[in-house]
Amino acid sequence: MASQGTITKYKTKTGKTKWELRFWSKDWTGKNRLVHKAGFMTRAEAKAWYDGYVSEGEERPDLTMGQLYEAYMADMKPKLKNTTYAQKEWAFKTHILPYYSNTPIDSITPKSIMKWQNKLLDARNPKSGQPYSETYLYSLHEQMSAILNYAVKYYKLPTNPCRVTGSIGVAKADEMTIWTPEQFQIFLQYEKKTLYRILYEILFFTGIREGELLALTPKDIPEGENVVIVRKSYAVVHGKEYIQEPKTKKSIRRVKIPEAVHQDIRKYIESVYIGQNERLCLYSKTALNVELKKVAKQAGLPEIHVHELRHSHASFLIGRGVDIATVSNRLGHEKVSTTLNTYTHMLPENDAKVTGFLDSAAEEILDRKDQGQQKSEPEKGPDDENPQK
Repeated sequence: MASQGTITKYKTKTGKTKWELRFWSKDWTGKNRLVHKAGFMTRAEAKAWYDGYVSEGEERPDLTMGQLYEAYMADMKPKLKNTTYAQKEWAFKTHILPYYSNTPIDSITPKSIMKWQNKLLDARNPKSGQPYSETYLYSLHEQMSAILNYAVKYYKLPTNPCRVTGSIGVAKADEMTIWTPEQFQIFLQYEKKTLYRILYEILFFTGIREGELLALTPKDIPEGENVVIVRKSYAVVHGKEYIQEPKTKKSIRRVKIPEAVHQDIRKYIESVYIGQNERLCLYSKTALNVELKKVAKQAGLPEIHVHELRHSHASFLIGRGVDIATVSNRLGHEKVSTTLNTYTHMLPENDAKVTGFLDSAAEEILDRKDQGQQKSEPEKGPDDENPQK
């Protein structure tokens, strides 16, 4: 409930007369706060604005971004995995709240969003000193848009200004580094550590995610079947370890593996003391990446990230003509469209095969047509005997 407003006039620096309005109103938390609005051309304009404020009720979008963040994250926490929640929390605390924390959300305009976007575009990663990647910038904008959509839905924010400005960055990188089977073979010749070697074999020949790999136990690689059973994922959030469900429902799957890979895994399991439900690997994702890059450098191979062994697996299958639905199932994507969106750029490599099929079909069809014309020529009319007529 708003208190009776006080409307007064004042002089600007240029000597113009304008009107301002002050009154107390309860915000979304129930606390009274002073509302001050200036710049009205007339007293009547200020009064009209005040009347409109009162008529809209107490659930106006008068909370700050910091207050909205607290409400938003409280609602999101039960719905998100620990890792997803931590990523969202990091994005807000690092890139959004320092800029907007005390800003009332009803004063965030498209122009303000553009200034924030430009700030991100000029920023540098403190670890590398390089600009943030296009995909990271896109994800930050999506986080901002998501919380403002939440404000539109639950706190009567009229519109989401992010929809006016549009996003920055790109949803996915145009290029990804992959290894061919021949390159992976060279890598294995240089990798001398048994467990690391086996872990990279699993990643290359299954395409599973790093978190899914680090959650594997001997029970997930049954002795009598060439398969890896994916049913959980490993993550570390704020220094605490979690074993949680995989990324999506489709991520719970049985992935067939080559017999040679299965033999390598079982041989290692039998050579060390490890319980059926104990994790096969106690390395971190960072350790996997450090070892991969170190050995790749020794072998003279392109440097790749551990996650790109997953891309290498997908590329290998697509290059061998495996249908996209099967690739999607092996990768554990919830939708085939996700696989298509990620790996569409690999599909044009099959254009040469398609062109070859079409060339063969066209030659066969045209040859038959020519033969048919030779066997049954059309009857000649009287004028055909003498073209000069």
